[in-house]
Amino acid sequence: MANTIDWGKIYETTNFGSGRTDNTIDWGITYKDLGGGGGAVTPILDDYDDAVVGYSLRKLSSSYTGNAIQVTPDGSTFTDIGFDADGNLDTASLPSDSNLYVNKWYDQVGTKNLINTSFSSMPIIKSGGSVIEVNGKPSISFDTSKAMYIDGLSNQVDITSKNLTHILVTDLDTDPALREYALIGSSSSNGRWQWQGESSGNRFYYQSGGQQFSFFQPSGGWPISLFQPNIFILTHGDVGGNVKFYINADNPRTFGLAVTGTGQHQMWRIAATTGSNVSTQKMAEYILFNVDYDSSVSDINTAVNDYYGTYTA
Repeated sequence: MANTIDWGKIYETTNFGSGRTDNTIDWGITYKDLGGGGGAVTPILDDYDDAVVGYSLRKLSSSYTGNAIQVTPDGSTFTDIGFDADGNLDTASLPSDSNLYVNKWYDQVGTKNLINTSFSSMPIIKSGGSVIEVNGKPSISFDTSKAMYIDGLSNQVDITSKNLTHILVTDLDTDPALREYALIGSSSSNGRWQWQGESSGNRFYYQSGGQQFSFFQPSGGWPISLFQPNIFILTHGDVGGNVKFYINADNPRTFGLAVTGTGQHQMWRIAATTGSNVSTQKMAEYILFNVDYDSSVSDINTAVNDYYGTYTA
């Protein structure tokens, strides 16, 4: 049986013999994998400050000691699920039930946990005995009419509408003709991010502080398929600045008008379904920062993609 060292990893060795000069694993040596080469990735909030909320199926900060999600098979029994030693969702701890639903998605930054107390509209993490995955990473499936809410409307995100950065890792996975919400506040004019399909000009639509920002499909079409896993980053500058929309760090779509005011930005629901606006996406992560990280978008996108492997650069 042959085993070779992965040169993308660093190994700690304990040598029980002498004359170890070749480059294959020798059964006389004990190896400890110290990471790299596809191992654990530095949690993103270790490198970027001023997050307001953070929801993910991976650990976002090395200092976070809480859980990722709470699941239920029936709406009556509940189990908290944390992370494994590498900061991944601890799928080994999921109950053995064939189908599991997410009734709580913990905020890894503060106390604005997302919940759903109605079993019939809880999103799904395990179906038919298999964990739902996108690119080999667990994802929460928001099938039609599924959504999650911050616990208590008075506890929603409600911050000044300027100097913001949104990171969303999701697979829209929907009919291009439909509208699909990603995020919405109690007042949609103060917080909404959605895809508007063919009937509305194939655009991403963002509202904050009472101002509307539309990012229409370019004349040559979108550079990638929107209806596959993507990393969406939106940066929102100060008054007089710009709102920019990135897909997998591609050249941003910049809204033609500058930010005109500093109203409020709100976020209350994720993947909401309202009327003809139907969420069918599979979401893995959403983070909101109270800082405009536009100058760092490329580095942030690389850090996110290093974990999710959403696309090949």
